[in-house]
Amino acid sequence: MRAKELMIGDWVLCDMNAQSDYEFDNVDYQPYQIANGEDIDYAIENNKIGDADVYQPIPLTSELLEANGFKKFNFHDIEGQHQWSWWHDTLTSVSLWCRELNDDPKDGWMIRIESPLATCCHKIEHVHELQQTLRVCKIEKEIEL
Repeated sequence: MRAKELMIGDWVLCDMNAQSDYEFDNVDYQPYQIANGEDIDYAIENNKIGDADVYQPIPLTSELLEANGFKKFNFHDIEGQHQWSWWHDTLTSVSLWCRELNDDPKDGWMIRIESPLATCCHKIEHVHELQQTLRVCKIEKEIEL
C-alpha cells in the first residue's frame, strides 16, 4: 500500500509504536481511521520506519462484509462459491465475490456496483479500497470493523 492512495475516512492498520518517540522491538498494529490531511501527510513522509510500514492495509474478509450488512448468496449456482450483496436503495446494489473457487480471497475480490449514477466492476483486496470505491460511486456507507 502506498501512502498516497489513502483518503480521509479510510480504515488501515497503524503501527502505534511508530507514532511515539520511543522505539520498541515489536510492532503493535491497531485499526486506525485516517482522520485528516495531517494523517495522510504523516503517512507520506514516514511511510517506512525500519523494515515495517507505518500503515498496513486491512484485508477484506467475508466476515467483515457480513458484519457490515452484506448478505451471502449462491454465486451462479457454483458449489462453494458465493457473493455478498448489499442494497443502498432499490436502484443501487453492491456485490462482491472471490476471484478463486471455494470463497478463497487470497487473490482478491471482484466488486460490482450498479446504480443510476455509476456502474463499475474491478478487483479489490482491502477495506480502504472498498471504502474508496463506494465514495467514488457516491454511496454513503460507514464500514465498521
